Amino acid sequence: MIGAKLFVHPLLGFLLVTTCSAAVTLEAVVVPHSKSRGEEAHLLCKYIEDGYDSLYSLKWYKDEVEFYRYQPWNAQAQQQVFDVPGVRVDVSTSKPSHIVLKKVNFRSTGIYRCEITSSNFEITEKYEQMTVIELPHKAPTITTDLAIKQYEIGDMLQLNCTS
Repeated sequence: MIGAKLFVHPLLGFLLVTTCSAAVTLEAVVVPHSKSRGEEAHLLCKYIEDGYDSLYSLKWYKDEVEFYRYQPWNAQAQQQVFDVPGVRVDVSTSKPSHIVLKKVNFRSTGIYRCEITSSNFEITEKYEQMTVIELPHKAPTITTDLAIKQYEIGDMLQLNCTS
């Protein structure tokens, strides 16, 4: 048929575009709730690339300060680590979706956020809190300065608890 015209209804064109496009989906961010001082901490950022969209960047933040960036398209510097107090990334064992922090300390306590940006520049983020603790090495000792060995109900005490 020579000279035939193709007519596409505008709504049908919209449906075709929206059903063919997909996004990079951030499924989960896993950060340990608490870690003992001196331990490693493993931070997970689980994402899925669907359809025509791909990962543009993956970034990690601690208390809103960026400490890790991965850009698969950047041949010069795909992986970058930035100095942030309390955050020491083990670059040799880390990968974008699984960051390993070396020897956490009290300054490592904070809110950790993973942010992914898709190739169509849609940004998704999730965050979790981590607290660094140190348990005492021995049981606490309760003492008083007074030489009294026995007390009665209602006596006022001044005690010292040391751990």
